[in-house]
Amino acid sequence: MATALLLTGTPFMKPPPPAIRLMRPSRVACVLGLLALTASGCAFFQGDEPGPTNPMALMSIGREKLAAKRYSEAKQQFQRVLETTPDNELRLEALINLADTLYKNREYEEARFQYRKFLELFPLHSLAPKAQFQLAMSSFAEIKTADRDQTVTLEALRQFDRFLQAYPDHPLVPEAKERRAFCTAQLANHDLVVSRFYYKQGKYHSAITRLSSLLEQHPGFPGSDEALYLLGQSYRREESIEKAQAAFARLVNEHPKSRYASSAKRALAKWRKRGG
Repeated sequence: MATALLLTGTPFMKPPPPAIRLMRPSRVACVLGLLALTASGCAFFQGDEPGPTNPMALMSIGREKLAAKRYSEAKQQFQRVLETTPDNELRLEALINLADTLYKNREYEEARFQYRKFLELFPLHSLAPKAQFQLAMSSFAEIKTADRDQTVTLEALRQFDRFLQAYPDHPLVPEAKERRAFCTAQLANHDLVVSRFYYKQGKYHSAITRLSSLLEQHPGFPGSDEALYLLGQSYRREESIEKAQAAFARLVNEHPKSRYASSAKRALAKWRKRGG
């Protein structure tokens, strides 16, 4: 040890093992890198094994995911069935299940597309009535308040009418009628909201047009007393006295307990006193 210090000026160090001594640093890095890649590659393939491809197995998994309300996963399984099998029975079940999954996941536009597709491909199948009803419900679920656009309400109404016409004896008929009644009331309320706006803006001619159509298309709807009152007042502002009297008289006769009836009675009494 002392001799080594005297000759070199540095402490004596033990030489590295032969294997390491013979390998350059760059080669050591390469070997370690390859080992790391190999290990990560094995882990990747072990954790990313492909799922089942058998349509029956896919269908079974899809049903389980749907029952568990795991809609995104159920959707994937039913789509894979449609992509992998030519079997008509499996396809129709996958298609109606896909539509139901989309509906339950509130993807109503896509649900409507799939229900329509089912009805086009299998119009005589025993599940066709359900598909038609759900097609209507996919629009019904998107109905907005009466002061908003009512395009989906009209679409729901059309689809419920188709259901009632095509399947008059189906168990879902009572519910379809109830939903349809809601749609017609909603459309009437929308027209009343628009008419009220026209009246308040002094657009009496537009109000008269809208109210007259409303009362003709939806006679006896819950807001018809207000509609008659606004109609009478609009005619009054337009100085169409006879038509105003007719609207108020109808209001008093059809809705004697309405909060608008007393005002209509006073207006009619004034005209009688004047002889007009």
